[in-house]
Amino acid sequence: MIRTLIPYAAALLAVGTVAQAALPVASLNRKTPVDFQDEILPIFRANCLACHNQTKAKADVILETPQDIAEADLVVPGKPMDSFLFLTATHTEDPAMPPKDNKSGAKDLSPQQLALIKLWIEQGAKGEIRAARKIEWQPLPPGLNPIYSVAVSPDGQYAAAGRANQIFVYHIPSKTLVTRLTDPALIKGGKYKDGVSHQDLVHSLAFSPSGDLLASGGYREVKLWRRLPVRAAKSLNLGSDKGIQAVSGDGKWLAVAEGNAIKVYDLAKGSAAKTLAGLKASATSVAFSADNTKIAAGAEDGGLLAWTLADGKAAEAAPPAEGEAPKPVKVNAVAFLAEGKQLAAAQENNLIAVYNVTDKLEAAGELKGHTGPVTALAAVPSAPTQLVSGANDSTVRHWDANGFKMVRQISAGGAVSTVAVSPDGTRIALVLTGKNARLFNAANGQLVADLKGNRQSTEASAAKNRFAAYAAAEVTFHTGNLKTKTDDHKKADDRVKKADEALKKAEAMPIAEKKKIFEETETARVADEKNYEKLKSDYDAILKTFEERDTAAKTAEAATKAAVDGAKAPATDAANKAKGATTKRTAADNAKKALDAANAALKQAEDKLKAAGDDAAKAAAQKAVDAAKGKVASADQAFKVADTAAKTAEQASTTAKTAADKAKAAADAATKVSTDKRKLAGETQKKRDELNKQQADAKKKFDESVKKVTAAETEYKKLEEPRQQAANELKLSKEALVKADAAKKEAEGQKATADKQKTDADAAAKTAKDGLAQVDKPVFAVAFSADSKHVLTGGEDQLIHIWNTADGKETEVVSGHKGTVNALAVTAEGGLVSGSMDKTAAIWNLASEWKLERTLGTGNQDSPIVDRAAALAFSNDGKQLAVGSGEPSRSGTVHVFTMADGKNTKNLLEVHSDTVMGLQFNADGTQIASGAADKFAKISNLADGKILHSFEGHTHHVLGVAWQYNGRILASVGADNEIKVWNVVTGERAGKVAVGSKEVTSIHFVGYTDNAVVTAGDNRVRRVSVPMGNPRNVRDFSGATDYVYSCSVSADGNVIVAGGADAVLRVWNGTNGQSLATFEAPQPKTSEVATKP
Repeated sequence: MIRTLIPYAAALLAVGTVAQAALPVASLNRKTPVDFQDEILPIFRANCLACHNQTKAKADVILETPQDIAEADLVVPGKPMDSFLFLTATHTEDPAMPPKDNKSGAKDLSPQQLALIKLWIEQGAKGEIRAARKIEWQPLPPGLNPIYSVAVSPDGQYAAAGRANQIFVYHIPSKTLVTRLTDPALIKGGKYKDGVSHQDLVHSLAFSPSGDLLASGGYREVKLWRRLPVRAAKSLNLGSDKGIQAVSGDGKWLAVAEGNAIKVYDLAKGSAAKTLAGLKASATSVAFSADNTKIAAGAEDGGLLAWTLADGKAAEAAPPAEGEAPKPVKVNAVAFLAEGKQLAAAQENNLIAVYNVTDKLEAAGELKGHTGPVTALAAVPSAPTQLVSGANDSTVRHWDANGFKMVRQISAGGAVSTVAVSPDGTRIALVLTGKNARLFNAANGQLVADLKGNRQSTEASAAKNRFAAYAAAEVTFHTGNLKTKTDDHKKADDRVKKADEALKKAEAMPIAEKKKIFEETETARVADEKNYEKLKSDYDAILKTFEERDTAAKTAEAATKAAVDGAKAPATDAANKAKGATTKRTAADNAKKALDAANAALKQAEDKLKAAGDDAAKAAAQKAVDAAKGKVASADQAFKVADTAAKTAEQASTTAKTAADKAKAAADAATKVSTDKRKLAGETQKKRDELNKQQADAKKKFDESVKKVTAAETEYKKLEEPRQQAANELKLSKEALVKADAAKKEAEGQKATADKQKTDADAAAKTAKDGLAQVDKPVFAVAFSADSKHVLTGGEDQLIHIWNTADGKETEVVSGHKGTVNALAVTAEGGLVSGSMDKTAAIWNLASEWKLERTLGTGNQDSPIVDRAAALAFSNDGKQLAVGSGEPSRSGTVHVFTMADGKNTKNLLEVHSDTVMGLQFNADGTQIASGAADKFAKISNLADGKILHSFEGHTHHVLGVAWQYNGRILASVGADNEIKVWNVVTGERAGKVAVGSKEVTSIHFVGYTDNAVVTAGDNRVRRVSVPMGNPRNVRDFSGATDYVYSCSVSADGNVIVAGGADAVLRVWNGTNGQSLATFEAPQPKTSEVATKP
């Protein structure tokens, strides 16, 4: 076990830390089996799998299944204290896991978690991964509302913010919450209430280019929400286009004055309810009382009637006193005051007559001051006795009937045909006869805005102007680029000419002659070198042989001397021993002679004994014999000793002679050998000396030939190398010319395209501009919304325009009528009734309505969208939606859906190895840029899925990408706190800049410009310039108090929205950085949101 873990431990030491004090392990008294998938895997997923999974296996360790763990030899089933997994998790052994200060946010395991892992190992470390269970979504705690995603519509009208699993849609100009988007399917289960969009957190939002479609990304799904256009809820056929109309404040009744009759319609039923008669001439005006119980009308003959709606009874102006017979004066407009107790009549004689309304109309007084016919009246809802009038004298006057005094006079700028007052009394709107409407501040009479034009047309014109400016900039760029490429082409052409001239000049030199000389001298040099090398080789060989033979001779001579010297001693010894042997043999011979003499004497004595006759003689003879015998014995003994000594000496002499002869023979042999070897060495030395002289002569000759070759080569190269250089330069210059020619042609094509684009863009901009002049048609009707935040106008363009009363900017255009809109009225509940010369009256619901149109993906395991949809991007034509997702640390995918049918048409399944966090299409929708948690930004071709560029350089997650409209620059931001700029043409990094101290979370380019808006975790939102180089800060947008996750910018760059951890959606003016609106998160009441447990 320990041996197999040594490589693993060594590898982990590269990513781990030295183990600290062992972590505590809780005591767990449990008999039931531990389920790996439900109990162990979640622990690993939270703290281990970021680094130890199939895709990213640090130290080759995978902890996704029991089988993976077993194969890595990390556990000993039944023995947690012998299991390396448990020992490193408890910090008992090095390396301590998870590592300290790791980048994955992994934490030390708790005592309970460690106890569970210990028990799992004790039980055998078994388990399996079963099919994923359906997620059981549960309510989130109230108050979980950080904003992770925001989006602003291209026109800057609407902003969307994802808080928890809710999507809040705001109307920016009016600074109001429009709605919380609701998925009806989620409500049916009873777990959620209205306002819930997803079951999981809203991770991404994106508006389509048209601005009426919002995409939201959740868990394994993307939902598409459609803002429905304002449509008439009901239409009434009036049968005539001549009527003058008024609507009751409660929205129940429509009065149409035509001729001398007033026809009253029940709007709920859509039919005529009654007709009010009494006027003797054609009606000029009609109005309801504030309490909706009375109707008044004025006539061309000065007639004035007020009817009770319930019974149709009319109150008529009292006849003049006797003697008074004023000429009838045309009534141009009527308006009830004092909650229906008074009636004002605008007259052709420049006066406003005021009547008390009882069962008849009694004159109460006159409002004087206008110098022309009074044409319009409107009561001030917030002040029952006050009214506003408009006249042909180009003024609007604010009156108080209580005292018949003028409060304020406003210069209208022309004759006035219609006036209206906002319910809160802060704004006055008027219509200039035959012209546009104007909006004034009621408190000071200051003009707020001229209500003219068409926002859609104006924005379309502005968009075309912006594109025309972009097209002009592109022409400038491509003109410069073409000039550069043309200059490069000329330089390349000049280079070819220069190289060609240089080659011709070089080739005109006597290169062949010099080459021939060089080759001849080189041939001679080769021969001399070969001869020298052979002689040198022979000399080296004979030198080696001589040295060997000389050494052998010297060795033999030394051996000879040793042999000769060695033979001297044996020779001397042999001579000495021979001499001694001779001496001893002489002594032996003498002893033999003495023995022989003794034997002879004995024989003589024995003969005498034989001859002795007498005993005395015999005795004497015997005595002599005995004496002779004694002498023989002595002589015999002496002889034997001498003979033995002689033999010994002779043997020693023989041995010594043999040794001396052998030594002499050896010395003679050594002498012969040494003599022979010395003779051979001498002969070799003589040959060596001869070869040495020959090779020295050959070396000298070779050296001379080398000098000649060097000189010849130098002379040759002086001419040949310039020729080669010229030839190579000509080749390179021709290749460069081909490239320069291609680049020039490409630049010419690009310039031509840019020129055409500019021509078309200028024409489109001019057409749009000319069209604006046609947009301003006469206005005939004006009315305020019930909340006073909007003013509505209608006129000859057959449209109803809705304007913001705060600044007079148009927010909506409603179409539906086919004739001039000549009457508008808004009910207290906010409904709109319009009348038109198309002989109809229409009832509208002006509330912005959003509905779930389609869901992409299933939200379940079978969904093509993997995990959370972290990034969304529409193509510029709005026909495609790209969804970025991926399983953390496993995969990064991009799915492309067509908006026409919601079909998944393209899948980039392996474009990244970790979750895709940012997306953007290029201008024509053929390519897509992506950024992911794998630290890469990439550009892929949608047709075949091929990755065209892979930009590497971020050291942490890439959290966002943005592509300049011209397609040449891609910017990416990441958790390494940097903005990086990439040259899409070359695929190289063009610049970078560090932004603050925390992660840069999102980036969006502003329209066609090189400016971009970025957000970061340091609470800051910035506008930066992103050239082909290092970005620089342009402006900061203040206000955020916590981590900012997301931003979005309108097409014109005038509206910027951002949101983050403080749950506040902030809106700024993108040009000057001023705050436009701040939308706080609602205070939670009940748990209306839910996410994954």
